[in-house]
Amino acid sequence: MKPDKASGSVGDIIKLEVTVALTHRNCPVPIADTKFKLTSNIKVTEQTQWVLTGRDTYKATLSVQLISPGTGKLEVIRDCVKEGGYASITITIGAAGAAAVQPSESQQSSGLPASETEPAIEPSGQADDEPEMSWGEAFKEAFAQPFIWAYLGLAAFAYAGLMMRKRRWRYISLAFSMVYLGFFLGLCPCSIGAMQNFVLHLGDAKQYLAQFIVLAIPIALTLFLGRLYCGWVCPMGAVQQFLYRKDLAIKLPDGLGVRLRKLRFVVLGGILIAALYTGTTAFAEIDPFKSLFNAQIAPVPTTLLALLIISSVFIFTPWCRFLCPMGAVLSVVAKLARRQVAFTAECKNCGACAKSFCDYKAIVPGKPLPVIAQNECARCGECLSRCPRGAMEYNRPEGGTSNAPAPSIPVPGLGVVPGVSLANE
Repeated sequence: MKPDKASGSVGDIIKLEVTVALTHRNCPVPIADTKFKLTSNIKVTEQTQWVLTGRDTYKATLSVQLISPGTGKLEVIRDCVKEGGYASITITIGAAGAAAVQPSESQQSSGLPASETEPAIEPSGQADDEPEMSWGEAFKEAFAQPFIWAYLGLAAFAYAGLMMRKRRWRYISLAFSMVYLGFFLGLCPCSIGAMQNFVLHLGDAKQYLAQFIVLAIPIALTLFLGRLYCGWVCPMGAVQQFLYRKDLAIKLPDGLGVRLRKLRFVVLGGILIAALYTGTTAFAEIDPFKSLFNAQIAPVPTTLLALLIISSVFIFTPWCRFLCPMGAVLSVVAKLARRQVAFTAECKNCGACAKSFCDYKAIVPGKPLPVIAQNECARCGECLSRCPRGAMEYNRPEGGTSNAPAPSIPVPGLGVVPGVSLANE
């Protein structure tokens, strides 16, 4: 809003220029559906028509009359089950024109920049007090969103493909995810944005339930099945999968990959601290995937995107393995996964799984069996489908092959270490 500071006397009319920029190509909230709330001592007397001033950027001018002394507040609201947006301005009203000036408040819940979250307002969109939504209504509204069913459908397809050892189905799943969740929906919502909204709006769970479900899906999926979400469902991972060229791959020095994986937790801590400090989904400002899927050019995210695209050609999923904050969370949850990849008694420790099949570097040589880091295994199914002896299973830990040779590491029944360090990546 301009001006960003306001004060006046009773009877004065203040003009505010308001700008809204839609940062997702398929924004489900029309510009006319922007709502506003205002205290009883101010009122909107006039609003100009929306004017398109740039790509997906609109402007309008409001005339706000000051009715009685005190502090007036104008709140701008864009309700959306995906993310939404909010901004406000406080106006000090004096009886005789001696009002003090107070700075405007500007908050976001959508990950938009401050200049983009202060949307234009339609008087017809005034937000009256409404009865609180029930949990039943909240769930109904959340599950009415196609993207929720897309995530669930991809998860079911992934599980079926893995159980049937149809490793090539994974590329069908990833392609759909990339096209629909990525380019069509503009990666809105995504699990990283949902993570930030969770810490920002935990007390308003009904309003943001769709976001919370988007966050819950990969966590629940990982808890029961391992990191299936990372290997089959995530649109961000899909982009890197299709860019990677194994014949051009760069082998990282021994141990470097292990050290780089710690960066995920640094990024995770950084975006959560930034979200809490700014009150916004701050990561959206630098998210290279948002820049890609929404075709938006901005210095920082576009530069990061270029680096990511180039590195993904030579290094397998560098974002997923080394930087993804959601990957950091799931790597911890995966240690408790109910289903794990394991070796059977037929394994002769030929080493093909570690050397050729596992691009995620979740398998390392060991004796008498190779060792699988379940927290890094993305359940891609390559080792399960391509093992020359068919000596791998996808089972519950306690349900492993009873006649498997006892490993040298203290995990009963299977050559599996849930949280092993991969020293030779």
